[in-house]
Amino acid sequence: MTVYGPGGADDIQQYKGFTMTSDFKTFGAIANGDYDVTYRNPGKGGKLKSHWAVNNTRPIDALDGNPPSPIHPFSTTQKDGVYIHTSNQSGFAGKIFDHGKLVNAITTGCLLIVPSTKTNRGWNEFNSQLQGVTNFT
Repeated sequence: MTVYGPGGADDIQQYKGFTMTSDFKTFGAIANGDYDVTYRNPGKGGKLKSHWAVNNTRPIDALDGNPPSPIHPFSTTQKDGVYIHTSNQSGFAGKIFDHGKLVNAITTGCLLIVPSTKTNRGWNEFNSQLQGVTNFT
């Protein structure tokens, strides 16, 4: 993922990311396109917190009209509540089951940036690069 920060030509960074859901057949994905991202406070809660709301959490069309997540649908052709966030520390981006029943997934439609490690730029650096930014595309 290429992020153009607020510092102009000297503020362009590359990050490894994941722009697909944990399982396309189960959760679909958001349609290709350019989206506005808004810093929200409070933002997304849970274990994988974020303040970076895509389309300000409003509905987004699903890719090829594929049905969105059965866990968090907005409509039969749209998702809402989409954020940019990180995966868990292991990098796992799959489905989560409880006694054989699907209960959640690391991403049901959000965009992920890898966790920061000693050897790669990731989630912490992304947040640092965009410190003070309230909107970007």
